[in-house]
Amino acid sequence: MIDELELKPTDVEYENIQQGIYHLSRVDVNEHFAFPSAQVARAWLRAAGNSANMKFRGAGLFKEGTLYFEGKRYIPKIYFKYDEINSKDKSHRLPDELLQIPELIEYAEKSLRFEIKILSTQLKDWYLHLGCNWDADTATMLINDQFISKLQLSANMPIENEVIESLPKNLRLTYTAWVNGEDLRQVLSRPTFYRYRTRLMEYGIDISIVKDIEKEQSNIVPMIRYLEAVPMGIPDWAYEKGLVA
Repeated sequence: MIDELELKPTDVEYENIQQGIYHLSRVDVNEHFAFPSAQVARAWLRAAGNSANMKFRGAGLFKEGTLYFEGKRYIPKIYFKYDEINSKDKSHRLPDELLQIPELIEYAEKSLRFEIKILSTQLKDWYLHLGCNWDADTATMLINDQFISKLQLSANMPIENEVIESLPKNLRLTYTAWVNGEDLRQVLSRPTFYRYRTRLMEYGIDISIVKDIEKEQSNIVPMIRYLEAVPMGIPDWAYEKGLVA
């Protein structure tokens, strides 16, 4: 890399780089989270754009398919990875040869990217302005502690109409009853209730939370209820195809 950039560090500078003794002025960290399908990922993002709040920041700004939470020190955002790699903007679009890899497309179609752009002032406050203060777990820790744990969604976050129409009839009826404020524990048998709850949780709906129609806007729950708190990670095929060193 040094040769490619035509850099000529001194022996001391090179040793400092090896030990992580260098200053960082901006760092972007990210994790990808999996959804059952591209349709669900898109619907979840649009719904979050209408109902998501972040502690100490308020409502997000949903613009051109990206949900932002603006700030002067660090900027969290969520977007659909598939749209980015197929963007008309050449700075984001992947080369055509990479877009021919089926595994990569499938990976992107089912993932939302959670990202934080961290600026110099915040890096210093977190003592992360030096490379040596980072390790393999730092990025995931920041995503979890400074983003996901502070993100809140309405407990009544709706499913997009296109997703509702694609649901099996029994789930569609169950969802409609939940939207109307019914306590489904009183209507369904215990096994059926938990079976439907598991299915609808895939779409960010927890029917164990009775929908309070009168207080819909004040009823918020942590974002973690809607996501498996396990990043997608780097798949084996990415190593096998030489996309990751």
